[in-house]
Amino acid sequence: MSRESITAGFVEHYSGKIREHGPNAKGVDWVHEDRAELRQDMMLKVVTEQDRAESVSLLDVGCGYGALLTRAHALELKLDYTGNDLVGDMITHARALHPDSLFVAGDFLETEWHETYDYVVCNGIMTFKHHASLLDMEKYCFALMTKMFQLARKGIAFNMMSSRVNFFDPKLFYRNPIEILSFCQTNLSSKLRLENAYLPFEFTVHVYHP
Repeated sequence: MSRESITAGFVEHYSGKIREHGPNAKGVDWVHEDRAELRQDMMLKVVTEQDRAESVSLLDVGCGYGALLTRAHALELKLDYTGNDLVGDMITHARALHPDSLFVAGDFLETEWHETYDYVVCNGIMTFKHHASLLDMEKYCFALMTKMFQLARKGIAFNMMSSRVNFFDPKLFYRNPIEILSFCQTNLSSKLRLENAYLPFEFTVHVYHP
């Protein structure tokens, strides 16, 4: 399956979710609001303690309706925030909820970004494969990670479903955390952190520039 087919599947799936449920956790296909906040906290944890004392720039890939920015405000974390999403309806809701922030509609991998950011995060995209094969989705995720790291001056964060489980949903994308860490160490940076204790079925990786 081509990259275009994967993104088309994402648009079809998430367009239906946001239209059915509106701007909430179910609208981005997360069932539980409290778990959604846990995931957002793991994304924002990539920002170092030193950087939390000042405003930093952050690009949110697959931003949905802007929930990560809402969470950052609740935690009093200052961000020069940019959100990006494939789904037009997501961007419409995000702009309505956060009219003072920048939201860019379009395919992250196909967009020509003219600036870099302190941090680039991706919450949820790499947990869902829809109808893509494991191999095609892996290639897609590796391309995402690589471009995220190229655009980040300080670090990136992303999450995936862990293969260390006893049940597999055929539409979700599962990977062994050790294999993902190996890819990051070989192709991005050895300065990284695995967050594997907040939920039993997924993990988050933070990768920093040396």
